[in-house]
Amino acid sequence: MTADFQSAVYPGDDSSLCHRTVSSSTFQVPMRRRHSMRESSTTSSSIKNQQPFRCRSPDAVGREGGSYSPGISPAKQKKVEKHCVSPRLDKHPREPKFECNLLEGWAAATAACDRAAADQVTPAAGDASAHPCYLLPLRWENHLSELTDLTIYLQQLSARCDVLVVDGSPPPVFAEHHRHWASFSTHIAPAPDVVYRNGKVNGVITGVRATTAERVIIADDDVRYDDQSLARTLTLLADADIVVPQNYFDPLPWHAAWDSARILLNRGLGMDYPGTLAIRRTAFMAAGCYDGDVLFENLELMRTLQANGARLVTASDAFVRRLPPEFRHFADQRVRQAYDSLAQPLRLAAEVALLPAVALAVLTKSSWLLLGGAVTAVALAEMGRRRQGGTMVFSWYLPLLAPLWLAERAVCSWLALGSRLRGGVCYRGQRLLRAATSDKVLRRRAAALSVESTTTWPA
Repeated sequence: MTADFQSAVYPGDDSSLCHRTVSSSTFQVPMRRRHSMRESSTTSSSIKNQQPFRCRSPDAVGREGGSYSPGISPAKQKKVEKHCVSPRLDKHPREPKFECNLLEGWAAATAACDRAAADQVTPAAGDASAHPCYLLPLRWENHLSELTDLTIYLQQLSARCDVLVVDGSPPPVFAEHHRHWASFSTHIAPAPDVVYRNGKVNGVITGVRATTAERVIIADDDVRYDDQSLARTLTLLADADIVVPQNYFDPLPWHAAWDSARILLNRGLGMDYPGTLAIRRTAFMAAGCYDGDVLFENLELMRTLQANGARLVTASDAFVRRLPPEFRHFADQRVRQAYDSLAQPLRLAAEVALLPAVALAVLTKSSWLLLGGAVTAVALAEMGRRRQGGTMVFSWYLPLLAPLWLAERAVCSWLALGSRLRGGVCYRGQRLLRAATSDKVLRRRAAALSVESTTTWPA
């Protein structure tokens, strides 16, 4: 892939790992529309030199104020300038239209995320937006033993997609990655102006701003697309703004089989939450930004785009292989995955009720209640296994593990509630309080931004 950058260097590292040049034309950002953004097309663009901004959570912006200069439209520019503290913008102060500081802060923060960062990718000859981008947000402390496998996968994938790796690894690891990947991919560090506590979100925002491709596949480092799953996902994206494929574990050690019961139960209830999504860049940019101070970042992204008019399609038949985690990592995930349910109140209530129900059945010696619950769980998991060709990738015995997984979740849900009372769950050295933002709040923010973008202020 041919790509040019300006100063795509690891922050704080003086060695120029990939110093290149970028043209300086104005960065075009699609204007907000309340209907699906899939009719829009992304034009070739690069970066205009701008002062860096700090993309913060809406709570922080509403509490501390902010100095932002969005790059969407003149109307929205004037509207959001009232939040700025720059002397140039304070010549004509105006009273805020909205009384809710949270909505004002979110409007400023999301508008700020529409600005382009350094390291904008300059497209190669031809229609660069027609070529999909494979975006891999990554942070490895070491993991060099896994580097060869990932390098082979990315190199094979580069024949079908523009591979963009946003790497937040320490400088020595970053340099080693660059040595392996620079020949066939775009390898950059996260933008220094995006500083959410969830590092994956920093990588996603940096990558989506950097690429000019309209179709973007976001994937974790353990995801492995093949030709069939990639083609199926991109085909569905032609008529959608978000596509949610289906992960399955291969190989299948015992702890991955255990976690596969969760996948089957989710499929039986409607939709699983994989480690990969496919989105349209125009829909992402129209939403402005999504909050990275949450644990369940994929759900936050889906909800944010949907609140801004994006159309979501569940691709339960697009089976994407996922490498199983090591057992230590699997054990660390137990409470964190239960904490995700705090973003889904009905699901949380059902999971929290499991342990008291089991205790009641044991105390009253109601073995039929335990047996009935186990049979129901197995039947629901089997329904998920048979749904849309799932029997091709999910083994026959996996539904039998559903009662065991529910027993685990019955305990971990209460541990997750305890973590919430202690100020959140720990994730990569950060303590995250919120699992995700509710649909109601996101719709209110989207409505506020819609008014911001359509209101014209007098001169």
